[in-house]
Amino acid sequence: MVSNHARNGRRIKQTAKTIIAFAFCIVRYPFLIAKLMKIFKTISLSLSTIYFLLSARLAFAVEVGVKIPGTDKTSFTFNSYISAILKYSIRLGFALAVLMLIYAGIKYLTSQGNQTAINDAKEIMLGAIIGFVMLLLIEAILIFLGVK
Repeated sequence: MVSNHARNGRRIKQTAKTIIAFAFCIVRYPFLIAKLMKIFKTISLSLSTIYFLLSARLAFAVEVGVKIPGTDKTSFTFNSYISAILKYSIRLGFALAVLMLIYAGIKYLTSQGNQTAINDAKEIMLGAIIGFVMLLLIEAILIFLGVK
């Protein structure tokens, strides 16, 4: 039987190892931390804006006269209008991410061993994959917030 003192000692050691590993990452890869902070700021600002727009419970209908792709109507409440625009934007983002992956794949295949072209293609692929993952996270957050 393990005593509480031994269990707490193991937890402290694990916590210390985690803190040391995190500090090592900060010292070794400061550009990565800066990039992650920039992404976090962008996501938090976007989510704050979305929350502000969706939390406004305006009851009036907006007559836009333009049909949003994927919907059947031209008269919306404010919330449903913003929701329809968000859904359309996310679909468009997914399509653009796939197109960028295809473009990067073609660029990679036609690089003919040129290192700069290969590196450019890899950067485009990484950016498209990051964008795709961010769109998945935004979609999950919108589902969590109850945006239909």
